[in-house]
Amino acid sequence: MKKILSLFLVVLLNVCVAINANKCYAMERNWQWIKSDDYCGYFIDVENAINHQVSANEVDYSDVWVKVAYTYQGAQNEIDYYKLSGVNPAVLKDGYGLYKLRLKYLTGEVDYLYLGFYDSNGNLLRTQSGSSSTIYSDGDTFLASIMYYMSSKLTGGREFTVNENKGAIRYWKKTDYSGQVTVFLLPRLAIRKDGGKYNYVINTRVLAEDNSTEKEVVQYYSYDGGEEVEVVRFAGYDDDWILHTVDLSNRPKRTEIVPGSYSESISKFVVNYCDDNANVDLINRFGKKGIIVK
Repeated sequence: MKKILSLFLVVLLNVCVAINANKCYAMERNWQWIKSDDYCGYFIDVENAINHQVSANEVDYSDVWVKVAYTYQGAQNEIDYYKLSGVNPAVLKDGYGLYKLRLKYLTGEVDYLYLGFYDSNGNLLRTQSGSSSTIYSDGDTFLASIMYYMSSKLTGGREFTVNENKGAIRYWKKTDYSGQVTVFLLPRLAIRKDGGKYNYVINTRVLAEDNSTEKEVVQYYSYDGGEEVEVVRFAGYDDDWILHTVDLSNRPKRTEIVPGSYSESISKFVVNYCDDNANVDLINRFGKKGIIVK
């Protein structure tokens, strides 16, 4: 199936993508393949990415266009996920999707600025706009692959090749008495060192019976090597999968690391990971305000 999809995707490389209200213009783009699976193929318009510079050599976010090609089942999955009533999966399969994403390098979040779905002639079928955010996590997600690729481009190709699997670590998994499964994920690209502090993110996911994500919260930590860890930010997703920051003003900002707990295990891993010479380029890719451009 993947070979068939790859051949199908090549045919779509010259499809136009610049859009107005109803139809896209016949404008050539240099689409770079990023990732494909049995359902979708993802391409990024690298040349027209807008990188927001906060200093002479730092970028804090990039706005990029992503084109999505579908198999029939992939189109059906997209229609179901975004509740695209009235869209025929056969029509979307022959067409494509367009996402405009904002990649936030310091926090690891991705904002969906635009989602549009088109037929093979570039006619707009449905569109959605919003500011939903997510955290790139597992190494097999297209968001992680896009973040890796853009990080590599900005830092002079020192870090990753396309689709290199260096995503989150499925670091801890627990099942409670009722059979509810929770997993804790540590995204590698969210790990960074700022002076004597180690900063990292934990995605906590509660899984449904079919292993899909039922609930998810995102916790941002800062660790100075002592016996406590600081909770910098806490965020959760609503029913529409939009990320919202939780007010921590009335909660303790530092929590004790309990011996033998998963928090102790993760904090030790983060320290060792940052201090490993093999990860120097990855850890040192950040300045004070953004990713360092080479």
